[in-house]
Amino acid sequence: MRSRIRPPGKWWFMPPKRFVFRDPKITVTAGEENGRPVLKLHAEAFARRICLDFGEADVILEDNFFDLQPGQHKTIGIEEIRSPQGASVKELMEELKVYSNFDLAR
Repeated sequence: MRSRIRPPGKWWFMPPKRFVFRDPKITVTAGEENGRPVLKLHAEAFARRICLDFGEADVILEDNFFDLQPGQHKTIGIEEIRSPQGASVKELMEELKVYSNFDLAR
């Protein structure tokens, strides 16, 4: 018999449409790890389906949509920046908008 490894789950004790999200107060900082640009995220409260929007720039990230648990830190690698202007990470950070289910429910 094969054993299965299950990813850490989220338990909903009510229908998701009735869940009241608190403001996760997501912070994002830019950095570098192993010579490549990364974004470091942190949430104070549970953040469901985080989306990073860079406006007009086409940015390829390691992970596009994800959740953060309270106090959790996550590092997302920037794999490619497809921008006709050749935007830098600093310029991307100026355009960055972070959305989660909290923002959609307002």
